[in-house]
Amino acid sequence: MKINICLYGRFNNRLSQTAGAEGYQEIKSLINRNPDFEFRIWAYSNDLQSQEEIRQLYEPMGATIVVEEGPDFKSIINESKIEVEKFVPPDSSRGFETTFAFLYSRKKALELMNQSPDSAHADWIIVSRFDSGQIDRF
Repeated sequence: MKINICLYGRFNNRLSQTAGAEGYQEIKSLINRNPDFEFRIWAYSNDLQSQEEIRQLYEPMGATIVVEEGPDFKSIINESKIEVEKFVPPDSSRGFETTFAFLYSRKKALELMNQSPDSAHADWIIVSRFDSGQIDRF
């Protein structure tokens, strides 16, 4: 079975500075539990501060990794005169630009995978944040 894994976004989350490393352990465990499966990993992040850690963990697994500065969505929103209060609940702790960054990095991870001939004919595609969505446990 061939499984593609696309990772995206910030390495850690706003509640934990170890979430990215814990997510890596989850992925490593998945791979180790399934030695007969073929795994390929693509990762996209705009988390420049965590670039070294991302590379140290995932490059030995053969991952294709791109870490680069992402668009300044706050400026884009301001220049576009988007009335964000119409889209964000008043009690939300996240800015509208965070949602755009989230979606943008997911899109870039999938594009990175789709550009690779190694991505063809996968039985499964797993798309996940680096922290494997662990923000829900905090």
